[in-house]
Amino acid sequence: MAGCWLKASTLPYAMSSESPCPRQPAPVIASHKPRRLRPVVIVRLALLMVPTLALSGCTVGFWSYQQISAPDAQYIQVNCNGSNGPPKLAYYPFHDIFIGVAVGPLDLRLRTPRGVHAHLDGDSVVVSGHTDKGNLDVTMKLKTATQSSDAGSLAEMRFEERHDSSWQPGVPTSDALVDTMTTGTITLPAITIDKTTWPAQTLPFTRKVFTEVMKPNATCTAPP
Repeated sequence: MAGCWLKASTLPYAMSSESPCPRQPAPVIASHKPRRLRPVVIVRLALLMVPTLALSGCTVGFWSYQQISAPDAQYIQVNCNGSNGPPKLAYYPFHDIFIGVAVGPLDLRLRTPRGVHAHLDGDSVVVSGHTDKGNLDVTMKLKTATQSSDAGSLAEMRFEERHDSSWQPGVPTSDALVDTMTTGTITLPAITIDKTTWPAQTLPFTRKVFTEVMKPNATCTAPP
């Protein structure tokens, strides 16, 4: 058998949610609509396919990630320019702008139409969740990662975690702590849009498992 033909899929770790497409304009990165099958079914199928895939030079990857729920959210793959990895970026409309958010690592985006001004009224997000050892709160400071505009009328500002230079080896990172959470919430800063300030949003998330066939000689091998 030549080539790899098993499709990538997302498994609900605790619960699943609908992912309707947002109002126009659509995101630049192509979307991925996850299949909702029982985790045990997909895992068994993937394990059965391992010998066949190995003969064709392919391997099956499994990744857990946190999927954030938001009104009218579309879920987008962010690795390799949106071509693979789990669809973990929640992209949704919010009072005339669009917000994208993911954790593991933190990725926060504000996309604004031409003539609309928006900014964060805060410099941190708080991720609160349940782990095997109990409840946990993680505060992540923000820094501006990039600012850009596409060929249309949208401008985008991206934020990521600002790492503390005093971090010591052996101390869990924010990403490592968030990865241990099975369910929880992420609280974003308040946002001012054209002189109107909207209060902080608290969005729920749940851990899911994503499976994907990795083709031989793939040009992008960065993990999610």
